[in-house]
Amino acid sequence: MDDFLGRPINPDAVSDILEVIEDRHGLRSTILTSQLPVANWYASSGDSTIADALLGCLRTNLHTIELNGASMRKVVPSTDAYPTFEFCFALCTAVSQLRSC
Repeated sequence: MDDFLGRPINPDAVSDILEVIEDRHGLRSTILTSQLPVANWYASSGDSTIADALLGCLRTNLHTIELNGASMRKVVPSTDAYPTFEFCFALCTAVSQLRSC
């Protein structure tokens, strides 16, 4: 899921997401991207009971990769706009570790 909880969502949408996550829980990897820090997910997830269940499933085997620095979406005419080898290697290593879970 891309841009997870990028804005507050209604309880029906949280219920739908919970159903998908519960179906995958323990069977498949699920990758979420979000610009919202994990610590702020609860506040954006609506209904507290459903949010508890959803975030409980997500946090069971959660691996986070926090990226810092300037946005890669900014148009910069120099080669600094491209990810470094070290960044790409770290990202590939993290994805590989997630696949082995």
